[in-house]
Amino acid sequence: MPETTDTQSEIIDLGFDVSEADVLRPVLQSGTYDFTIASTRKEPSRQKQIPQLLVVYRLAEPAVDSQGRTVNPGFTIIQRYLLQPTGGLTMEMIQRRIKEIHFAAAGEGKVTTEAWIGKVVRCRVNMREAHTDPVSGVEYGETNEIVRVMPKK
Repeated sequence: MPETTDTQSEIIDLGFDVSEADVLRPVLQSGTYDFTIASTRKEPSRQKQIPQLLVVYRLAEPAVDSQGRTVNPGFTIIQRYLLQPTGGLTMEMIQRRIKEIHFAAAGEGKVTTEAWIGKVVRCRVNMREAHTDPVSGVEYGETNEIVRVMPKK
């Protein structure tokens, strides 16, 4: 018979209040930062089921968020890259973006994401302001987008 333990929960006043603003995910100020590529995976987009590559970038240096607070190394940004042409996105544009990441992380050679993992790269990060989609009416908060990936010098 498994052993059970009877645990009592104690109510503890920790002495502060929490507001929604305290727990929002940080959004980095636009800038160029060092990141480590932590992982990659392939999955379909939510709405149209278009194949996409997800690259998880981990901040490798302290940075400042849009509220002026310090963001510590380890903070993650997940960037999604469509792998199939759609709208104005061509296969040439897709390949150019993937080649840019590969060259920054692994240099020349056969493109596999295995070569990217654990590599430090320089990323140009843009901050997108909060906005409402004019077509769907969906509101989006401010967020980050990695717009360029370069070799770390």
